[in-house]
Amino acid sequence: MKEPLIYKTELLTRLNEIYDQLEKLEAVLHSSYLQQHGHIQTMQNDQLDNCSRRLTVLENEVANQFDEKKNAFQAFSNPCKRHSASIQLELGLKSV
Repeated sequence: MKEPLIYKTELLTRLNEIYDQLEKLEAVLHSSYLQQHGHIQTMQNDQLDNCSRRLTVLENEVANQFDEKKNAFQAFSNPCKRHSASIQLELGLKSV
């Protein structure tokens, strides 16, 4: 008659040990999860910063190319204006 009682106490003891181990495992898993989450977030932020820097460089290159083309166009169109202004000036000097 005492055998079932002994088995019950042994079983309860083992179940309590398993429960304690599960609680420890849960704490370790939670800690590991938080660590990995932080690591992944840091990696993602680094990747976004890298993309942002690269995009800024590309935007600056495009802006510089646009400015160069704009300056080239202005330089191309300005000689005609300078010639006509000098011609007008020469004409003005000749008539004076």
